[in-house]
Amino acid sequence: MELEALKQLLSSLDINPDEIEDERYATAFRILFAIIEKQNEEIEFLRA
Repeated sequence: MELEALKQLLSSLDINPDEIEDERYATAFRILFAIIEKQNEEIEFLRA
């Protein structure tokens, strides 16, 4: 799946960790989003 399609799919989920009542799940989403962001930065660096 293309990056832009993935971005749109993630946006459409409208997940806001601050609105998740179970703090374990909220923390898990924050960590997963951070991992995804870091990997994307590394991919962009390697492409350049």
